[in-house]
Amino acid sequence: MTVYPVAAAHRRGGHISFLDEVRGPRASWDEVRRVAQSPTDRQAVAAAAFVATRRWDAETHAVATVTGGVGSLELDPSLLLEVRRPLSYQGMRNRIGRLPVPSTEGQRSVWFESRNEQENYWDLLISRRVVGMATQAMRLEWPFESGVRTHVPDALAELADGTVLLIDVTSSRRLSDPNTAAVWLLTGATASALGMRYEVRTELSRQSARNLSAVWARRQANPGQRRAWIDRARHVAFPTALLPFARVLGEGDPNYAAVWHLVAHSFVQVDLGGPLHADS
Repeated sequence: MTVYPVAAAHRRGGHISFLDEVRGPRASWDEVRRVAQSPTDRQAVAAAAFVATRRWDAETHAVATVTGGVGSLELDPSLLLEVRRPLSYQGMRNRIGRLPVPSTEGQRSVWFESRNEQENYWDLLISRRVVGMATQAMRLEWPFESGVRTHVPDALAELADGTVLLIDVTSSRRLSDPNTAAVWLLTGATASALGMRYEVRTELSRQSARNLSAVWARRQANPGQRRAWIDRARHVAFPTALLPFARVLGEGDPNYAAVWHLVAHSFVQVDLGGPLHADS
């Protein structure tokens, strides 16, 4: 396990940033919206974007700030640290915490800033074969005639097939906000310039969230038996129903904990959008 020695002063509210403040005036929202709505202008601004990241330097045993244009950076989620961090304080209304995620450098934990983010990250880790993930991993800086606008996407994930996803998690009520929509359009164009896919995610259904929570709770259940469960699963003809599959894993007696463990690690998939029952 790699320990990253990072210290930050605590202050009430919002976030603490580990990057220097961007100097200069903020671009007007009128210009940002206009540029975002023009595919040609949007791509031009995205190509000129500046990206700021932080990563652990194994040679110097220190955190290094690495910045550059969209074509000059290698963005490995497993090596990137958060560029800002959420803070807890008395009376806060959102939920923050840390989540264990896969990494090509070994297991690591990343921050989530709300229950909405936590549930969406569960869904991402369970439904996709994620091999590396970082949250709050970069600051995008876009130049406009009237100034600069910045954005810190919520997550960056690499999948087993090599796909890299840049992700923002938001509330459905913000979908109609024109300024936020402009930022998403610019982020999507910048992701394309970086060779990534971009996703904007909103709240999951309550049923999905309950199912994901139950599955995630079994992620660490008897990990020493995982290989035996996988070997038994190889003899099953998929798709199959939940109850007979649980009996195969339990060698006669239903072992639902084993099923949820394999689902949590993306070895098998179950539709988590509706109520779970024996015929799922």
